[in-house]
Amino acid sequence: MYFTSSSNVVYIKFLSDAVATHPGYTLKYWCTDTYTAISGSIYDTGGLGSSYGNNENTFQLVKCTDSMFASASFTQLAVDGVYPSCSTDRINVASMLPVTASQGLLYSLMYTGCGTPTDQSSLWKGISPSNMMLINFVSNSAVVKGGNAISYRCLPYSNLYSSDLLISVSCQHYSSGL
Repeated sequence: MYFTSSSNVVYIKFLSDAVATHPGYTLKYWCTDTYTAISGSIYDTGGLGSSYGNNENTFQLVKCTDSMFASASFTQLAVDGVYPSCSTDRINVASMLPVTASQGLLYSLMYTGCGTPTDQSSLWKGISPSNMMLINFVSNSAVVKGGNAISYRCLPYSNLYSSDLLISVSCQHYSSGL
């Protein structure tokens, strides 16, 4: 079961009938930075030109209006790790799909990446099939690198099939051994 709060506070009340005991429950949550402008840039916690930190698990949500698609393209990628395991640090990009109120949002992973490509001009670009895209960055406590920078745009449905659309979906993975 998923719930989304419209503020920065969530109240949870657990009730027990005191008849039986069970192992309990697990609560997973995350806080996101939400980007609602028609276009912009997203950086890791180090900002433009600086390294990210250790032990990070950040979330950024691009949320376009209901009549638009969310698109993104990396303008920089320098993340510790070797593809395909990306076991040290990684960045995930997922399409967020709204479902019923009780289920909240479902996601579909579009990209997982790590490493530092030698050709930064061939970085991943993609379009979400919905108006939302979630970017999750995870780092461990060892090596930090230059980080990532992402440019995003909200595209009207009418532009999706136009000839002037420059962002296309591609599947590319990089390792630090390139």
